[in-house]
Amino acid sequence: MEKLQKLIKLPRLLLFLLGNAFVAYSYQGFVSANDFLSGGTYGLAGILTHFVSAVPFPLAVLLFNLPCMALGWRFLDRRFVILTTVSLLLQVFFLHCFEGVVIYNNNLLLAAIFAGVFVGLGDALVLRSGSGSSGTHLVAMVLRKKYGISVSSVTMTINALVILLSSGMFGIEKALFTLILMFASAQTLDAVLEGISRKRTAFIITAKGQEVGQSLMQDLARGVTMIPAVGLYSGNDTSLLLCVTNMLEVGRLKELVLNIDPHAFITFYETNDITGHFHKHNLIVDKDEDEQN
Repeated sequence: MEKLQKLIKLPRLLLFLLGNAFVAYSYQGFVSANDFLSGGTYGLAGILTHFVSAVPFPLAVLLFNLPCMALGWRFLDRRFVILTTVSLLLQVFFLHCFEGVVIYNNNLLLAAIFAGVFVGLGDALVLRSGSGSSGTHLVAMVLRKKYGISVSSVTMTINALVILLSSGMFGIEKALFTLILMFASAQTLDAVLEGISRKRTAFIITAKGQEVGQSLMQDLARGVTMIPAVGLYSGNDTSLLLCVTNMLEVGRLKELVLNIDPHAFITFYETNDITGHFHKHNLIVDKDEDEQN
């Protein structure tokens, strides 16, 4: 059993390492290579190294994150803070390894867009692994816990400060490109964390409720609730099945249902919150909070 548990944790560990490496690689290859600033502590570190060139950028990132870690240690779950600290140290290490890497620096607009996409994707992978990706997340979580301030409000305030300082350092044009980078990063992060992970609740009206339900439980490994129903137009007895799936299973669910009952009526509704047991099939798609043991 212990070996099985270790095996299950292996994909999460790989996701953790890959995400942190990807964040550092994207920053050095896109953001630093084009003299942009990123959001959060990375942006503040970039401002510091611009004025104090003797300070290496990885060290500046570490210096800005240490107070955040101390604050998080006092008010937040310590396991999460420890994971975030390890994540930060890995990013500092990878920043040093990828120093001088240039992925693309020909067109500033394309560079800003793809910088945001790559950095946002790296952050999403780290968050998916159950860790924070920077001290900014810890500060935002503490302020939300203590004063009810939303995480997005804290992040937007810090990013606005970075953009304001960026315009004074590099000119308004680079500041606007930095704004594009931050927007692309936020959209990518939301798409990966929320877009594909939102669940779909299927409402299935079928005359073969027992057979369809058994097929969904066996082939999708999803729970199904069957409610007796009556078609008001036809007056025939029928069944209403409810089944919650992730986005990747929608097509398979339709196929299974229609193979048994071609006349079945299926509708899907977006499900934003789940309380209770939801079997986690996919590390990227299914959120941790959806699975309760």
